[in-house]
Amino acid sequence: MQETLKRRKLKELIIMADEQEWINYRLIEMATKYDYGEGKSYLPIPHVLRKCSKLSSTEKDVLYHLLYSMNDKKYCFPAYGTIAAELFIGVSTVVRAIDKLEQMYFIKKEEFIGSSNRYYIDMLEDNPYLILSGYTSHFKRSFQPIGVAKGLCKNKVIKQVNKFVEKEDYDVFAHRFYSGEDTEIVLIQFLEQLRKYVEENTNIKIRPIGV
Repeated sequence: MQETLKRRKLKELIIMADEQEWINYRLIEMATKYDYGEGKSYLPIPHVLRKCSKLSSTEKDVLYHLLYSMNDKKYCFPAYGTIAAELFIGVSTVVRAIDKLEQMYFIKKEEFIGSSNRYYIDMLEDNPYLILSGYTSHFKRSFQPIGVAKGLCKNKVIKQVNKFVEKEDYDVFAHRFYSGEDTEIVLIQFLEQLRKYVEENTNIKIRPIGV
């Protein structure tokens, strides 16, 4: 099942890459032309990462900064103040964002006394929060209400889905992925619990959604 999903996704990405080649070229050209600093470069951000439902825009910016700063030894060590200055946010905001990224398995932090911390990538491509975010978006697009037109209840359903993302149960499913449980089983249970939560809070019956 996992291999089938990967092949399907790869096929979709290849098609998208062909269709979006022109805009990718323009954005790369823009990055290499206008970026300021000693070297002109850019960081490609996959949509699955950009649209992660559990990360705030600030947390994403901090993550992008850390990824951009990675060296050939596969770690980076920007100071809190440096990150804050470049992103126009407070140091305390940076600290909270990094703690959140570590809790969500995106990075690992190695602390040093008297010098900057080192940051390593923990899980990126297979991060459990990216998997859950993708299936949460799938639920929003694909849910089929019973006995009521989808257009009449869509906003109400999406509102409850967004609330579920902020619940502790959502994090529990992510931790189960991280602990190595069977991906398909966890996804089936996640979608079922999400469906029941939405039904209970909207009084709208929804058909089960498969993985």
